[in-house]
Amino acid sequence: MKTIKRMTVVAAGAAILCATGLATAGTASADDGKGPYATCDLSIWDVCTTLYYNSNLQGSHTSFFGSDEDFANDKFMSSGAGKGQGVKNNAASAHYWMRGGETGYRGVIYYNSNWKGPCDAIAENASANRLHNTYNENASTTFGTSVFWDGCYLFN
Repeated sequence: MKTIKRMTVVAAGAAILCATGLATAGTASADDGKGPYATCDLSIWDVCTTLYYNSNLQGSHTSFFGSDEDFANDKFMSSGAGKGQGVKNNAASAHYWMRGGETGYRGVIYYNSNWKGPCDAIAENASANRLHNTYNENASTTFGTSVFWDGCYLFN
């Protein structure tokens, strides 16, 4: 009887673990995979914009492998000052990473959600040690050619 009882407890525990794993897997598969992440992995994506909590690329940071129309639910993820804080209206500096031979693209950070308002545009593999138009006032990001960054403050 004790053996059957133990097997029932073990089976119930395994079922809970499997259900938890499946629920987590379902959530992960719904992710678009474009971030935010703690680091840039250019072996996966060709472009990446990293936002830092402090000036001079210091403090906690978070990376985006594409566009994000609203930072409302994004957090600074790496270790350092600002870890766990919301990204929206808290980024002070940024770096735009790009691999490959394409030119003419910039990482663009906007003051408002939905890629609106004043903006800062960072050249390929360059940094903005202190954002100009969006210093601690930033809500969205994208990347692209001059159509996206016309009128932005340019970092080279």
